[in-house]
Amino acid sequence: MWTWSLDGVVEDPYLLADLTEGWPTMEEAESWLREMFADLADEGISEVTLLCDAEPIYTMSLLGD
Repeated sequence: MWTWSLDGVVEDPYLLADLTEGWPTMEEAESWLREMFADLADEGISEVTLLCDAEPIYTMSLLGD
């Protein structure tokens, strides 16, 4: 299962539901992040880590340059 680990707390129930369920493929997880990028940044999340079965794959900043 593919999931995202966030560097902060998300209070939006819609975002939390997606994060709790995860995705069956890396492509679906990355697609979700593209769609939710702005919402996560609005929640104060500055960094995310993609996990596969709880193993870190990569970390990415949501902050602009």
